[in-house]
Amino acid sequence: MLQGLLDFLASGSTEATELLRQYVVHVVPVLNPDGVAYGHHRLDLRGENLNRVYGKATLEHHPSIVAAEKACLCAHEHQGGLRLYLDLHAHSNRRGAFLLADAGRDAEARLFGWALGRCCNIFEYSQSDFSESKRGTGKSTMAKLTGNPLCYTVECHYIRGWLAGDHRSQVRHNSNG
Repeated sequence: MLQGLLDFLASGSTEATELLRQYVVHVVPVLNPDGVAYGHHRLDLRGENLNRVYGKATLEHHPSIVAAEKACLCAHEHQGGLRLYLDLHAHSNRRGAFLLADAGRDAEARLFGWALGRCCNIFEYSQSDFSESKRGTGKSTMAKLTGNPLCYTVECHYIRGWLAGDHRSQVRHNSNG
């Protein structure tokens, strides 16, 4: 997902150029590089889930989270407000690509999810949960601190699609030819 976003932003297309003209895009590639290097996708080297420490992170123990929070709040306060917050994750259990948000019945948040499903053939709106509030997550903390309902965790399983078959062979075929 991140590679696709970066490729799009760097593509020079009319849409990407217009998006970059109107908005400042902050990209933080990996908040847990040490943990991931050792095979801990959810935990840092101290065994702590970094996606549960937002709002209470300390510079000593969670410097990447403190930096991400400050970048988001700085953008919100000094760059016209945080317009969209996306925390990209790979879900280990649920298949498909979907959104998690704290927005509840907020029409704007649901409309974004619906529009994403219309524009992106791997995104499945029906898998999304707009009432998924988890204390200490980036999306929950940023939604609370900014008042913006467009704060999401974007989940995407390694195998595309809830109802779709296993597309790994198709991807392998398409990439070779």
